[in-house]
Amino acid sequence: MQYVYSPRGVCSREMQIEVEGNIVKSVKIVGGCACNTVGVSRLVEGMDIEYEIDLSEYNNENKMYNLSNDTFCIVAVPVYGGRVPTPAVARLHNINGNGAKALLVAVYGNRAMNKKLNELSSEKNSTRSS
Repeated sequence: MQYVYSPRGVCSREMQIEVEGNIVKSVKIVGGCACNTVGVSRLVEGMDIEYEIDLSEYNNENKMYNLSNDTFCIVAVPVYGGRVPTPAVARLHNINGNGAKALLVAVYGNRAMNKKLNELSSEKNSTRSS
């Protein structure tokens, strides 16, 4: 099955994701920074999908999520002016990691990475761990 997603507020215009069963077979991202889009595409190809949380969707703004400690979570956010956007930081606080492993990915803003990964890491460590 192929899914087509048109993100808002980022430089990529379209994401085409091919899935067989629960396995990501291929990802094509149209538009955006080539280094980041190719890297993220290759990273998720072959992964088993348990579920996806799209924090950019407005209807997910106040929804809470709980991960299990054996989950591997990829957190990808854009960079604006070398910083993580405030809405992204606020929405990350809606995820209770419960000790899950996480990969932090900067998907935009090669010019001004600045403190982005440090900022994401500190947010990850400050989220609730009930």
